[in-house]
Amino acid sequence: DDYAMQMYDISDSCLNEIWNTCKYKQVGKFNEILTEQRKWIADKEAAGNEILDQNDGSSAQMDSSLKMAELTMERCEELADYLK
Repeated sequence: DDYAMQMYDISDSCLNEIWNTCKYKQVGKFNEILTEQRKWIADKEAAGNEILDQNDGSSAQMDSSLKMAELTMERCEELADYLK
């Protein structure tokens, strides 16, 4: 569980770094990216919560964290495309 939370924390830190770069490098598209980001956050949280809701076992939090880490790394790749 600690490993899964660390994975999520690291992926979230990466996302924040890329996000901050997008804010300054994509000024013209920023509102579009912001709207997309808000939807993505809601979808990511929903996916994590769905795992928690469906799994009462001791691995629920770990599985949720791993899923959110996976989705966050995918989002990092998507945001990085804006910087190309």
